[in-house]
Amino acid sequence: MTKSVIISAILILSALCSVNAYLELNKIYSAWYCGDDSCLWASQPDYTSQSWLLNRGDGSPTVNAVIFCFIDPLQLVKGEDGIPAGFTQEVVDYFTSSGIYVIFSIGGESYSSNWDQALAQNPTGLAQNAAAVALKYGVGIEIDYETDSSQSMSALTTFVKEYRNIIPYNSSLTPSPESILTVDLGAGTGYLSAISLTSASWLQQDLVNWANAMVAGDPNGDNTQYWQQHLSGSSWNNIPPMNGSQLVGSLYASSGASDCPNYSGTPLPNSIQWIEQNNCRGLSFWAVGCPAGPNGCVTSCPGIQQGSLNFLA
Repeated sequence: MTKSVIISAILILSALCSVNAYLELNKIYSAWYCGDDSCLWASQPDYTSQSWLLNRGDGSPTVNAVIFCFIDPLQLVKGEDGIPAGFTQEVVDYFTSSGIYVIFSIGGESYSSNWDQALAQNPTGLAQNAAAVALKYGVGIEIDYETDSSQSMSALTTFVKEYRNIIPYNSSLTPSPESILTVDLGAGTGYLSAISLTSASWLQQDLVNWANAMVAGDPNGDNTQYWQQHLSGSSWNNIPPMNGSQLVGSLYASSGASDCPNYSGTPLPNSIQWIEQNNCRGLSFWAVGCPAGPNGCVTSCPGIQQGSLNFLA
């Protein structure tokens, strides 16, 4: 039996057996999660340290999606077992049991060159393995390709289309987790321009669900000026305007961000107002867990919880 036949059978079985208890995704309020060891996930983290994501104070979850960071694409291209040891079903279930979507992120800055190597080897096989992982664990997939070059864009498009050949796009407000495929972009269109240009066609063709504009340099800066670049498009590099419903802006939760301990007087209230006024999809936060090692852990953010009460109310 071929891998594609096996994956198709799993997909059908998943659709028949699943009970949809997930939160709606008409608005996105999410967090990237780095485990306990700077996103290495060498072992299963103490996921209970993130209980604040499950309850914002009124009994409802703070976020509706958590993104596990990162999978090395050069390991994943070898087989569906090429994910970090800490990416366990137990950790996934901790969040999904509260209706929170879990998304596995492939790439990240540290694995930038590995993306190119994996795509050069077998973009179709890489997509098949990613789809198999998504189906096995009941998660979505995020593309975090952080090389500002067009050399791998054709192969990356092959990856996206093959993933969609296996797991179709789902436009509902509560899609099956594995049908979620997202992409990370620069804070604005001046950084990672190649992926912004290429992903514009993916968004237009409903190949990816939404795009995340990643954080800029200042943990307490105003990022709305960068998000506007995505909505306006950039004539100098031929990037077309993006529909606001496809854009998720990003703020810091770590690195001394003021919006973690506080809400008022931080960039978060203005960011939420901008997102709502421009009919954008939502916000994501970098990062919870320990993105900077054991001395830089994020285990509670009352400010972000208050933002959830205001944005997802």
